[in-house]
Amino acid sequence: MSVVVRFPKQNTQLDDSASCVLTQKVLEELSYICSDKTTIRGVLTQMKPFINAFNYDFSLDLEINNQNEAFIMEIIPSIQQLQQNIDHMINDLISERILREIEIFHHNQA
Repeated sequence: MSVVVRFPKQNTQLDDSASCVLTQKVLEELSYICSDKTTIRGVLTQMKPFINAFNYDFSLDLEINNQNEAFIMEIIPSIQQLQQNIDHMINDLISERILREIEIFHHNQA
């Protein structure tokens, strides 16, 4: 009998609300960097296309059976490390992009 292991995934549905995980992350970063609501709103609007670019489904569904159970158990730590690496890279990209978008917003407001 086989067992299907569903790895966690986030399929972000982006809309105008702050319910999206990535949108929320951007809002948190912006709130930490600057408190001006106009800047936050403007930068978030500028970043919508960038945020939409991260709307990927990185799901990995594996079926475990007697033939592959040992192998699957061996690769789980590697998959978890890969997920952490991707998360770290995305966080770095978002942080850097937010700083650039703030600069652009202020330049455009001048």
